[in-house]
Amino acid sequence: MPVKQRKKATPNSVLSLFIRPKRFNIPPLYTSFFDRPIWWILLSLLLVAGYIIINPMIKSVFTEATQKKSLDRLISNLCQNQEFQPRDFWEFREFYSQGHFVPNLEVTHGTALLELEKITPPKTILLTFVSPQVSSQESLVSVGGLSEYLAVNHVPVEKELCHTPSLVMYEIAPARLKLIFVTSLEKMRETNGFFDYLPNELELMKNQMWLNETEIITPSTWEPR
Repeated sequence: MPVKQRKKATPNSVLSLFIRPKRFNIPPLYTSFFDRPIWWILLSLLLVAGYIIINPMIKSVFTEATQKKSLDRLISNLCQNQEFQPRDFWEFREFYSQGHFVPNLEVTHGTALLELEKITPPKTILLTFVSPQVSSQESLVSVGGLSEYLAVNHVPVEKELCHTPSLVMYEIAPARLKLIFVTSLEKMRETNGFFDYLPNELELMKNQMWLNETEIITPSTWEPR
């Protein structure tokens, strides 16, 4: 009787002794998950809802409560802190009411970064911020002409919210506030990133101060404290 020769084992056949494919019974719900458009729609809605919840800029569009809290915090920071931080205001403006900046092309030029070309006394308007509920002007004024911008002789005492040597905030009409502050060019360089502050610009800015004039439309639920 002929001797049956044993088949020589190959690496793949040896490996198959230890690793064998397993079969799983996958429920039809999971196998058809990606075939059902409704699941993609629900997933998209969940992602959008999550983005709205964690993004304060979008939250401010949907709820006045967020705006009220943001405005109260700004007023508290302005009136209670001994040193005014312009960055607090810029963050408030960004989240309170989305908008855009319009450069004054009569004194500046450029796109991403602006370059100051000239000064136009007594006030050089650099930028205007436009949004549905906040409008601002960023300007330069001479050191000797600051008092007229911070004067509040025309403001009734009951309308005044805050008054310090460098800023004033008051009601100018129902549901409308006015904020004016003046600070140094050093603060402007820390906060305003629209300029490169080249040597020729710094020369033009010599003896100038940063002036901001802003009007804010308040939420319907906000009341002065």
